Amino acid sequence: MRAPDILARIAILYDRQSAAVEPALQRLNCSWVTFQLLTVLHGQGSVSQAEVARRLGVSPATLSESVRGHLARGLIRQTASGSDKRLKLLSLSDSGQKMLS
Repeated sequence: MRAPDILARIAILYDRQSAAVEPALQRLNCSWVTFQLLTVLHGQGSVSQAEVARRLGVSPATLSESVRGHLARGLIRQTASGSDKRLKLLSLSDSGQKMLS
């Protein structure tokens, strides 16, 4: 199968997945962006903000905006790394964990 064919199929699959998941997320008062962020943190535990940005395919500045909103909602925690105080680690809060359950 040619690469353009594979990419087209992946795009269709992603679109269908989003369409199927979004109604359930709306019932939980959870956006697709929130779901993606919480899922990355759930799978990684405590992880650097830079790594989360990389995994989500966004810039660190874009993620910072989202992090502020999710911190305010109490869905995530942000702590300084024990080894490098400049490094910010993100993890799920109890509320964030509950949203995914």
